[in-house]
Amino acid sequence: MADCHQYFESRCTDRSDAYPANEIARLHRTQVSPPFDLLHQQGLGPRSGLRARPEDFQTFNKWTILNCPVVLSVDPGQSGSSNASRSVIQAWKFHDKNYFLIDQFCESVDAEDLRHAFWKSVKRNNPSVALIEKTANGWPLYAAVQRKARFSLQLVAPRRVPKAIRLNDQMPKICSQKIYLPETAIWREAFIDEVVKFPSEFDDQVDAMTQYLDFMDGCPRIPPPPARSGPALVHGRSLSLIHRF
Repeated sequence: MADCHQYFESRCTDRSDAYPANEIARLHRTQVSPPFDLLHQQGLGPRSGLRARPEDFQTFNKWTILNCPVVLSVDPGQSGSSNASRSVIQAWKFHDKNYFLIDQFCESVDAEDLRHAFWKSVKRNNPSVALIEKTANGWPLYAAVQRKARFSLQLVAPRRVPKAIRLNDQMPKICSQKIYLPETAIWREAFIDEVVKFPSEFDDQVDAMTQYLDFMDGCPRIPPPPARSGPALVHGRSLSLIHRF
């Protein structure tokens, strides 16, 4: 750690030639926390020293009604093999400057099973927008669902920076306790664990989260959700008017 901070100081003081190439390569291989890429790209500013803690994630009751549109964020993953990255589908809502992760799918699946999982999430959450990462299984998923989609469907190219930088840019939101999770969601603890321990074996949930938060940083105009076809009635109210979590 000391060596890595000395390297960073050499960059900040315009002494970037103070470390030979083989030493920089060693730091790149061995430096974990903070990730070397943060130091190498001068990421240790006022915000990059932040680290997520379990207590930073807030709780909301699943019966809470949030009258705001849903955005799906999809990290398609690689393949369905046991050692592959996982496919993640997250459903988010934004309300009063806070971000609510209301639903999540996270499994290692093939392209066909991912398509089925996508439509199940659409049925549950009635999104206004779906963001699909433009990598791996993203193109096949986009091609398979675009004709039937009655909502905005967007292929998103990930920013050409390390994943650590993407998470670092969003860390102020997390540490300011602006991320809310359902109290009883079975995936809650696994999600928190992945963010808090990043970088670790898996980072697919982190990727889907930062994709959504990057999208929201652009202050997008999100349309109302599409009307559900043939809505049933519950106590005289259309199910299309009831936000389910």
